[in-house]
Amino acid sequence: MRLGTTTFSFTNEWLAGSVSLAQMLGRVGREGLGPGVELVGYQAWREFPRLTRDEVLTFRRLADRHDLEPTALGGYADLMRRVDRLMTTDEAIAFLIPQIEAARSLGFPIVRLHAGIPADVLERLVPAAEAGGVTLATEIQGGQTPDSAAVSSILELRERLDTSAIALVLDTSVSMNAVPGAFRDAAVRAGATPDQVEEHDATVSPWVFTGPRNELYLIEHPASRSTDGVRRPRPVDSCGLGAVAQLVERNNRTVEARGSIPLSSTRTSLPFPS
Repeated sequence: MRLGTTTFSFTNEWLAGSVSLAQMLGRVGREGLGPGVELVGYQAWREFPRLTRDEVLTFRRLADRHDLEPTALGGYADLMRRVDRLMTTDEAIAFLIPQIEAARSLGFPIVRLHAGIPADVLERLVPAAEAGGVTLATEIQGGQTPDSAAVSSILELRERLDTSAIALVLDTSVSMNAVPGAFRDAAVRAGATPDQVEEHDATVSPWVFTGPRNELYLIEHPASRSTDGVRRPRPVDSCGLGAVAQLVERNNRTVEARGSIPLSSTRTSLPFPS
């Protein structure tokens, strides 16, 4: 097994503007956090996925200098960027193809995609992925199981097309068996009381999860009115944080309970050696 890190781990540093991409890659190499490195495209480059030749060459030289191996590029389809409707299939494809091309130019063999991108979008991206030698790996997250609709549809697509350009990747949230202490501490610092954070029996909550995963955003983060059609979520009310913990913990207990399910049927869909 070969290890690596994702620069998403340094989100606080990104937000503070305290490091550059060159400094961050230097830190990953210097502290032995490689050799693998995953970057989030929209976090690392202001104009991503439109990269200049100099930006591409600079990244490749930095990776070589610090003995780092590009493993995955975090890509996104902002399906709910409009307040009035979801992205159409054609819009999602047009949004993702430049990211596939950027991954190829930068030397990343994998574009790591978030859950919720429809299978028909992925299917139409396969030619571009195959042409660029890139694998589109969708995350399995939280309470998802191998037979969840979002997961099984990708497995069926991969089998039907007989392509290695479609794959799954395990998000580390599937291995959690409790709410992290840092999450609870942050909730208290944000204004929640310890009792609110510990409350797991709320009968009424905006975070009650009864539908597809992307509905969670719509329930808790109603978009404010805007004139440009861009969705702008309002801040989470701290009084709902106890129910957030309830959701997270309930999902992760489910993951723990099904830990004995054999993964042999899905192993070939994972982009990394098992």
